[in-house]
Parts: sequence; C-alpha cells; structure tokens
Amino acid sequence: MKKIYTRLSTIGFFIVLAASLHAQTLIYSNSFSQGQTTWGNYDDENTNSKLEGGKYILTHKKDSYSYMGTGTAVTIDNNRNYSVETVVNHITGTDRYPMGLVFGATDVSNMYYFAISASGYYELAEIQQNAYKSIISWTLSDAIRKGDNGSNKLRIEKTGDQLKLIINDQQVTQIAMVQPIGSAIGVIVYKQQTVAFDYLTASYIDNPINNIVNNPVNSSLIYHDSFIPGQSKWENFDGEYTNEKLEGGKYYLTHKKTSYSYRGAAIPIDDSRSYSIETIVTHISGTDQYPIGLAFGSKDVSNLYSFGISANGSYLFSKKEQGAYKPIINWTASNAIKTGDNAPNKLRLEKKGAQLTLFINDQQVAQTPMIQPFGNEIGFIVEMGETAAFDYLDVSYLDNPVKVVVNHPVNASIAEIAYHTDFYSDDENQWALKSTDSASTSLGGGIFKISRTAKNWYTGSVTARKTYVDMHRNFLIETEAIHYSGAQNYGYGLDFGVDSARQYHFWIAASGFYYIGYTEDNQFKNIVTFTATDAVIKGDNEKNKLGVEHKNGQLHFYVNDQQVDTYPDINFTGHEFGVSVTSSQDIGFTYLTFGYLDKAAHITTTDTVSIPRIYITSPEVTRGLKVVQTSDVLHVAGIAKDPSGIFSVVVNGIQANVDVNGNFTADVPMAIGENPLMVVAMNMNMKKGTYTFHIVRNSVSSVVQTNISKDASKGKFYALLIGVQDYQDQSIPSLEGPIGDANNLSQSLISNYTFLPENVTLLKNPTRAQLFKALDAISGIVTGEDNLLLFYAGHGLYDESHTQGYWFPADAIRERRDTWISNSDLIDYITAIKSKHTLLISDACFSGSIFKSRSIDLAPKDIQELYKWPSRRAMTSGTMKEVPDKSVFMEYLVKRLNQNTDPFLSAEQLFASFRSAVINNSPNGQVPQFGVIMAAGDEGGDFVFIKKN
Repeated sequence: MKKIYTRLSTIGFFIVLAASLHAQTLIYSNSFSQGQTTWGNYDDENTNSKLEGGKYILTHKKDSYSYMGTGTAVTIDNNRNYSVETVVNHITGTDRYPMGLVFGATDVSNMYYFAISASGYYELAEIQQNAYKSIISWTLSDAIRKGDNGSNKLRIEKTGDQLKLIINDQQVTQIAMVQPIGSAIGVIVYKQQTVAFDYLTASYIDNPINNIVNNPVNSSLIYHDSFIPGQSKWENFDGEYTNEKLEGGKYYLTHKKTSYSYRGAAIPIDDSRSYSIETIVTHISGTDQYPIGLAFGSKDVSNLYSFGISANGSYLFSKKEQGAYKPIINWTASNAIKTGDNAPNKLRLEKKGAQLTLFINDQQVAQTPMIQPFGNEIGFIVEMGETAAFDYLDVSYLDNPVKVVVNHPVNASIAEIAYHTDFYSDDENQWALKSTDSASTSLGGGIFKISRTAKNWYTGSVTARKTYVDMHRNFLIETEAIHYSGAQNYGYGLDFGVDSARQYHFWIAASGFYYIGYTEDNQFKNIVTFTATDAVIKGDNEKNKLGVEHKNGQLHFYVNDQQVDTYPDINFTGHEFGVSVTSSQDIGFTYLTFGYLDKAAHITTTDTVSIPRIYITSPEVTRGLKVVQTSDVLHVAGIAKDPSGIFSVVVNGIQANVDVNGNFTADVPMAIGENPLMVVAMNMNMKKGTYTFHIVRNSVSSVVQTNISKDASKGKFYALLIGVQDYQDQSIPSLEGPIGDANNLSQSLISNYTFLPENVTLLKNPTRAQLFKALDAISGIVTGEDNLLLFYAGHGLYDESHTQGYWFPADAIRERRDTWISNSDLIDYITAIKSKHTLLISDACFSGSIFKSRSIDLAPKDIQELYKWPSRRAMTSGTMKEVPDKSVFMEYLVKRLNQNTDPFLSAEQLFASFRSAVINNSPNGQVPQFGVIMAAGDEGGDFVFIKKN
C-alpha cells in the first residue's frame, strides 16, 4: 500500500513530530519523559527503541540498515538563524559507525546528518533520493569522548550562510550552509549499536525577520516562497522544453516549444476551509497571446486547473484533464491587467465556501462555483515560447480552523478502543496517499476521500504495521462511507486482516449490493459474491455504515446496523485494516474505528505460560498427511502465535525468517523419498511448540523424462544476455558487475544446460538501437517450439509520475525519457516473440515494476505440465527499490544453476532455491520477485532448464 520501503544506504532513523512552542526562541523540545512525548517504545527484528530514565534509547540489531519514522516535519524558517542540539551516549556495540543528529530532512530518503563514532571521529553527510554523499568525511577529533557511556553534546548552528558543527561546546568545523531538503529533524543510529539520547531541541538564535511574506494578508500562512537561492525549494533547470532559474528573488520559467510548461509543488490544503493562492507574474518575452499564471488543484502536468493572463490584456480560467484542454471561463479582456513586457500583475484566487473568486491586481474579475481539485499541487504555467517571472508564491487560510468534533460516537458495544480517527487530520498511519494516474486521495474536514478514474482494480489505504490490533480477539471494525459519484455497481468499504499476501474486503455498491471476499496474488477470491440487500441506502450522496464483527468464532457483517451475512472464523495472518474503493468512483469516509468487544485477557505469568501455536500456510498440509513434490527445496511459510510473543522459529534445524507478528518463512532442502519436517516455535517465556508433517520428494520418472525430452527436442533454447555498465552520459554512474554477471550466466547455460553456444548472444554495453535490433533479430529466429531466456543487468529507474519502469541502455541520457527502454516496450517484444516459453531475468534497480501484478505460487506442480503450456514469466532482483552493483542476486542464481543435479529445473523451483539466500545476504534486504508478465501470452506453464546428458 502506501508504506513504501526504499534503500537508503542506511540506517535506524526517527523523524520528530512538531510540538507547540515552549519559549520565545524555542522551536521544538523533547526531554523524552514518559507520558510527555510522542516518541515511544518499539521492537522488531531490526530495531528496538524505548523511553527509560528520561532518555530515548535506540538499538539497531543487525548488520544491514533499517529505519522507522513519522515523516512529520518540524517547521523551521530557513531565513533565520537556528540551532539543533542533542546529547548522545554510546551504550554498546560497534564503535566505528555513526550516531547523531538529522536535520534539513523530508524523509528517510532525503536528509543531512551530523554524527560521531565512539572511536572519536565525526562526519557530515547528505542523502538525496537515497543517494549517499559525504560532505565532511570521517575526521578525528579530540572533542569527542570515546568509548561506551561517553556523553557527547552535538549541536549544529545555522548563522547567515554558514553552518557550524559543535561537539561538547567546541566548534570542530564551519562550512557554507547546505540547502535544506526539508525542515524535519531527528536522530540517527546504524549498524549494531545501542545509543541513548538525553533530549532533542531546535531553537532560533536571532530575532524574527519582519516582512518575510511579500504581501501579507489577515490570514494563516500555509506556504510561502520568495525564490531566494539557497532558501527556495524551486531550482534551476534546463531541458529540451523548459528552462527554470532563480535570479534576483524571482523564479523565471521559459517554455521553449509550442506546448506548455507546468511546475508545481505538493502543498496540503484542507478543502473544507477558505483559502487563497497568490503570486505576482511578469511577462518578460515571447508571444503576448497565451497564458502565464497560477496552476492549482493539480495532480500532474496532465491534470490541473490554471488561472492565467496574456500580455495583451485578457484572462483565462481553464482545466486540463488527462491532457485534454477545457475552458471554464474563456478568454476575457480586462482593464485590470497591465499589458506588455516587464509589467507585473498580481494574480489571486480565493476559495470561500462553495465559491471561487479570481482577482487581478486586487480587482475582482470573476466568480465561479468551486471546482473539484485533481490533487494538492500548486505552481505555475507558461505556454508557447514565453518567458515569465514570478515574484513569490503564497498560500493562506482565510478563516479559523473548524473545531474538531467526533462525527459519530464510538459504538456502544465496544469495551476497549484500539484505534479511532475522525479524519480531521492525518496521523501515524498516513491515510492520504500520493496521487497516481488511477486515483487521488484527500483528507480534511472530517472526510477521507478516495477519487478513482481507473475502471479496473481498486485503491486502498490501510493502517501502518505499528498500529497493531489482535485479529483473534472479539472485535468490531466500523466506518461510514458516502458515495459522491461514479459507478453504482462496484464495491467500496472496509479492508481488514491485511498483510502483503492477502487482503480481506467487505464492500457495498451504491445500487444496493454487498460483497465479501479477499485479494491474493493480485486476484479477487469470492467468499460471498455481490448480493442484493435492502440494508444499503442507494444512490449518490448517501451515507452507509459498514461493520465487521468477530465474535465467538464467527464473523458478522453489518450494513447500517443490520446484519447481512455471517462467515466462520478466519485464521488471519495480517493485522492491518482500512478502507478501499474499486472502479471509477468518488467515495468519502467520515470515520474509522477498531474496538474490542471484551476486555483484554490477563497477562500470562510464569505460572500459567502458554505453548506457541503453529499454523502452516504453505505448502497446504493436514496434520499427519504426506505431501508429494519433485523440487529439491521446499518453501515453508506459516504463522506462530503466543500471547507473550514469538522469540524464534526453526524448521528442520534451519532458522526461519520471522516478523513481529509471528509470520515466518524458511527454505528447506528435500532429499529423494520421504522427508519428515518439524517446525519448532519458541515464545518469549522460552516455551516451545511443535508441528510435524511429511513431504515426499519423487524423482522425475523415466517416462516423464522421455516425454519432456521428446517435447523439448522439437525446439531450441535461445538466450539474449545484456550487460550495461559503461554509460556515455557522465551523469549516470558506471557499474562494475553487469558484463561479468552476463558472462557467468552464459557459461553456466552453455556448460550445464541445453543451450548451444551459437544460440547464446551476449551484448556488452549496447545502445538503445542495438538492443532493439537484437530483439528484432531474435524475434525473427525463435519459433513456437523454442524457448527464450532474456537477461538484463544495468541501471534501472521507476518514474512514479508515469507509473512506468525503465532500463538504461549505454546511450541513455538521464534527462531524456525517449532514450530509455520502458517496461511497455519490453512487454510488446515479449508478446510478439512466438516462443513456447520466455523467461525474463532482470538485475536492475526497481526491476520489480515489470509486474502489473506480482505473484508467486511455490506449490509443486507436475514438471511435464509446466513444460506443456506456454509461459511468459519474469524473475527480478528486487521490488521497487535500488539494488547494489555487486549483485548478490546473480551470485546465488548462477550458483544454484551450477549446483543443480536434477534433470529438469523449472524457473519457479530455481527461484525458490535461492530467494532466501538473497534476502539474508544482501546489504539492503532486497527481496527478489517471480511472477507472470501480465497480458503477454502466459498460459500457466513455466520455463524449464534441461540438464545436458
């Protein structure tokens, strides 16, 4: 869902929540006192944090990196002088890695940190878009108190255009002030260390500067930018279509061609309140017949509203939706406009109630009903070869905030509230999602709204993992939903029991139906198909209350307090819950409650300790029965449960991967014949529970071998292996591993499997044209009886604005998308190549974006059936994250190919045999993916590697 994990090169990390001002110069203060701080206790396999004795103690447990954070920034005026300070104590662990302050941050992927090591060094570093950059490399300092329990005060001071770094009140260095990415502050710890922080403060160290806002109004300022270099989020840029620059306190925007340029920034606004947006725009040069001005309510360049003027004296109010232009107020001449070049004009729009009023130079020129925003971006638009300058951008509320009230009293049957929100503001669950081509969300005024334009699939927003609820107690989940507009015959409502593998849904349709089901492997599975009910209040703008009750081993489903269905208890593996909308609908949710219907059970004591319960979810087993398979590796998955928590899970002596909720996975080698398996779970009281079952591994019969060999002999095995590591664009960093990885794979295929040398093509650093030429050539050779393996190693990129993944050929240009190779290009080729089986292996950053749906089914299948049916499958080194240059993925993939002794090895079996090894040994916890390339011709088979005789 919205919890997106990105590789950082780092770090156990916490970003602070803003607090109210405690003194004239104090911006933020946290003394980490129990009951007086938003920072709390937390524990998982990577990180432990706790409040103890007025300190915040943070432990990072592993060699890899992890983070936790709220993402909420402290508001700091970067025009002023300020300081950020903490006292840090190294308790235990390595003495060679950083611990210290984070500042100028927006999130874990974009920040600065000033840190020390317990061995006596300090460092200043920057991370932008996950890329690490040293500003001051590790430097030895006598100011640092070394070793464990050495207390060190760290302080940064921004004074004018200088940044001072201070340790124990001794200045260690001074440099030019960095450009803050945001204004969040926090603390940082990584590698295996435990560190205590005494406090965290941020303070202004000067008097306030007057007249920061160019044109103040009697209002509450939401956003202001006066375009001062070094203090503005807007930047210099020059591309094929657009030029931007900051100069003399102005932002200059030039569109070079005959279309338009839009630049915007996400600025959250509560649409239930009255607000204004204002700028001063000056026409510098170019045609005087096209608009320059404000853009607002925008999602992206193709979906926005604009209020613009022309230098010849007319104004226009219009929208672009899916790139299509539509005027709302057509070109209208106005004497309020100062015409010609170098004439400044103030543009202002005011939203009050249901009306939108447009002003030019403080003169009202038009009023219209308020529009429905596409998103929350605000910015500027310039068209048709014009250059315009903007003096500032102000966004302000024009009213006082509405007092927060509870939409509905909490259901009287609830004995204990686990979670409740009225959607008046966001919280740690971050309900509002980033807008996409298919959906946008907004939150405010007591409504969480999901607006979908796509007709397929659904959009859901669920709680964060740390909002833990016990899905095995008696509980009630409840919400109220409003159908504003859109499809009447599609579902919207509650999600529950959610984890990465499965999501349960209880939906209603505005036409008077309800639905119960779940999503697994990106497919809908029905429990109760859409069923008519009088309980639903039909039509647009109607409110309906939905509830899911778990009580005494039964699930009960309610619409407007009327029970519509029941279902036997489900063994939930996930604990997240939330709301979702399918198809093209606009739906609002007024509250969301999760409560227990009974009081919590007494805490287990040493006298009444329980035994962990174990449930196996893969493979599907019944206790005592034998499961038959042919793979030499068995992927075991399940969940272990105990009131005290789960300490460890071991499967046949192999330590399983276990998360905080007891979900575990392990890959276990299988011998030919019968394999007894024992799963042992240990709880926090060191009590063990066991579960045993049997797997029978059959060797592939001689008849099956003959049949497969006979089928395979009708065709050939081809491979096109692509390695790109040397890039012509100097701004794209070179790599070291791709060509070597492609060579290793080539040698393994030719030496061990039925790939003839003349049918294996190795491309080293191909250009875009050369790569497409090779795909065209292979497409002309491969027949319907042949098998094709495609391999790519090199740079990859995922463009969120286009929801598209890309490969970078050797002649790729970083700023030109037309020089990249998109997933859609690849899928077109894979669809057109008429092979029996095509397997794509991609070892690149963000390579998981090739899957329109990502799924893996590790249940054993008959190898002959797998080869019989056509397949279009992909295996990627990761999900939506960066992967390292030294490829752990390729190391273990080639290793397993070389070690395999089975005569037939399906791609799915190959993947299962090394997936855990990659997860456990990669520096950033990358998770390889395997699944179907959708809409490319897959019919359920799989690529089979056939060993040489």
